[in-house]
Order: sequence, then structure tokens, then C-alpha cells
Amino acid sequence: MNNNNHFKFVLKHALIFYIVFIVGLAYHLYFFFNIFSLYSYTVKNSLIHSIIITTIFYIIMIIVISLNSVTKFSKLYYIFFLSIAIFYFFGITSIITIIIICILNINSNFLIFTFYIILGLFLTLIGIYNEQNTIPDRKKITIKNLLKNITIAHLTDMHLGAIYGKEFVTKIVKIIQNENVDIVIITGDMVDGNISLTNEMLEPFNMLNIPAYYVTGNHEDYTNKNETLNIIHNSYLTHIQNTIINVDNNINLIGIDYNPNIEDVKMILNNLIKNNNNNFPNIFCYHVPIFLPKNLNEFNISLFLCGHTHGGQVFPLHILYKYMYGVLEGLYDHNKINYIYCCSGCGTGWCPVRFFTKSKIGILELISDKNILY
Repeated sequence: MNNNNHFKFVLKHALIFYIVFIVGLAYHLYFFFNIFSLYSYTVKNSLIHSIIITTIFYIIMIIVISLNSVTKFSKLYYIFFLSIAIFYFFGITSIITIIIICILNINSNFLIFTFYIILGLFLTLIGIYNEQNTIPDRKKITIKNLLKNITIAHLTDMHLGAIYGKEFVTKIVKIIQNENVDIVIITGDMVDGNISLTNEMLEPFNMLNIPAYYVTGNHEDYTNKNETLNIIHNSYLTHIQNTIINVDNNINLIGIDYNPNIEDVKMILNNLIKNNNNNFPNIFCYHVPIFLPKNLNEFNISLFLCGHTHGGQVFPLHILYKYMYGVLEGLYDHNKINYIYCCSGCGTGWCPVRFFTKSKIGILELISDKNILY
């Protein structure tokens, strides 16, 4: 994506968040003042006040961005997106509050207010904790024709940018170092798209003493992609761009960069496998879960590593993504031969919280079927 398209992308999302912010704030102002009968507060009042507050906040954000100081003021940026998450959690809380008032016929404003604030804060803290507390998700997978056991750390959806930076990558690398893995595979969305990737953000990967491979995701297309890939190519990471490589005479890694045309991806994949003459197990690395486990045998794929869904990130997106892709997060198999591991990822999109899912790094122990006693 060139700079002009990147500007259009940022502008479009800024307008979307501007509207979301206004509507969210207006709803909560109207709910708050009316449910507690503080004084007569109309929908018009709430909209006018929310537009004023949101516009002032946006002017501050525009000044920060124009000064090219997004990373310097990353906490302000974080608070902005966290406030959208707070609207979400307190929106859930307001619905629950209304239901409880109707069922229990509660008339005490003090009890209603106390319940509303405590539950809203509790849900918000859970969302922040799930996002901050990245955990290793260890799975054991028996792979046919694997000569020796190998352990993979699967990263995805880091969304480096204004919120996630060098400290975040350092935390992720330290988790990997404690898990005794053999290789690292990153399946896209390394960068978020709100600001450019920097060499400094990727420096912690230099602490790895094992190979680390990477394919792009859809968010790389929202940046100046050539600039992003140049930074990645000058880092510790190895970009497996629409190619197949053999790792330690044990597995084939097939990496395909994100492409919105799924038929093109299938064609590239089919050609790569057709022109490959060895019999090592094929590990397919692609950002979006475009296959179900039952489809993998057609391409002779033992394991498909993907992300993109964020495990739903916040309810009810879980339902939508499961419907769209057929998988959400975790390990799926077909007859214990073909596997998909869809990682929920360790970063977040649009707001820095997770609800009914956690920030994860996949730790996949691939076990040779020759080690299994039948």
C-alpha cells in the first residue's frame, strides 16, 4: 500500500472510530443520567455533549499524530482505544443492570449505581488482564512421516504500532525462550497499520538463538508494505514469501503471503507442492484460516498454521468468526492426520482488551508417528 492509500486507510478508520466514540459516549451519558434520575437528560443533550467531548479528544490526537509523536504519546493512544472498550463493557453492564432492575424491581439508585460501576469495572479489568497476560498454549500433535520430534512456537497478530512496541516484543521473546522450542513461525499481522514498523520494535528477536520464519497478513497491506518488508528483511526474521523451504531435513515449511484472492493462494500452494519432490511433512503457514481440516489432505498438508481471528477477541465476534471461517482458535483435526492450529494471537485489533479469549502463543510439540507404539 502506498502512502496515499495508507492515508485513506487511516482516515477511514479514524472516521469510523469517531462515529463509534460519539455514539458510545452519547448512549452512556443518556443511560447514566436517566437511569439514576439525576435530571431530565434528552437524547439531543447526550449527542451534543458527546460530539463536543469527542471532537476535543480528536483534536488532541491529530496534534499528537501531526507531530509524529504517536510512539512518544502511546499511553494517550492506548487510553483512546481503551475508552472504546470501556464503552463496550459498560454497554454490556447497562443491559444487565436494566434486566436486573426489571426482574428484582430495585428502586434504590444507590444499589443500582454501585452494581453498575462495580460490574463495569470488573468486566473491563478482566478484558485488560486477558490482553496483557500472554500465555503459552501447548499442544501435542502426532505427525505422519516426521523423522524426529520438533517444537514450534507459533506467533501471530502481534499488531506492532502505537500500542505494542519493543517492550511487548521483548516480553513475547522471553516467553518463547522459556518454552524450549526449536523454531518460531509468525503468520502475519506483524504490524497494525496505525504507524510504521521500526527497526527498534524488532530488535528483541535478536535474542532468539533459533530460526524464526515469517509470512505477511492483511494488516501489512495497510502500511507502506515495501518499507515494512525492508525492515523485516533487515531483521532477525526470515521471510518465506510464496515459497517452500526444508527445515533440518525433517519438515517442509510452505509460506504464502496474504492475498485477498483465495483461488490465487490455492494455485500458488498447489504449484509449490507439485514441484516439491521430497516426502517430508508439509507445514503450511498462511495468515487467514482458508481451509478446514478435511480440505488439507487434498494438498498433502499435515499441519496448517494460521491466525487472523484473534479467537474472537470480544464477544460476540466469536460467533461471527466461527461462522465465517469454520474455526475460531485452537487445534482442529481430520482423522488425526491433518491438523489446523488457529492461534488467537498475542496482540489485539481496534481495542486493547480480550473477552472470552486470551492472548496466546502456540507451543506445538510435533511428535513423530515412529515414536508411537501401536
